[in-house]
Amino acid sequence: LKVERLEETLDKLNEEFFELTVQVLRSQEEGELLKQELRMHKESTAIPSVSHVDRAQGFPELLDSWATKRDEARLLEIQRSCIAQRIEETEAELLCL
Repeated sequence: LKVERLEETLDKLNEEFFELTVQVLRSQEEGELLKQELRMHKESTAIPSVSHVDRAQGFPELLDSWATKRDEARLLEIQRSCIAQRIEETEAELLCL
């Protein structure tokens, strides 16, 4: 009975780990796209033009979006690491039975 309960727990943890991995990858990908957009934005503002002010105004929002996405990815990585540790602990407990 305890073995079944631990196996169910392990299945749920593995599923959660997989879902977090997908979220981490998606978040990192979105962060990279924002980083590229920031680079392009920076390069475009280096060329003087009439719309220079317009482009400069969007930069803080873009930077904020990138920072938020970066922080989100870090938080997901921490959650994923905690789940991985719980998986290891559950597997160790199963081996002792």
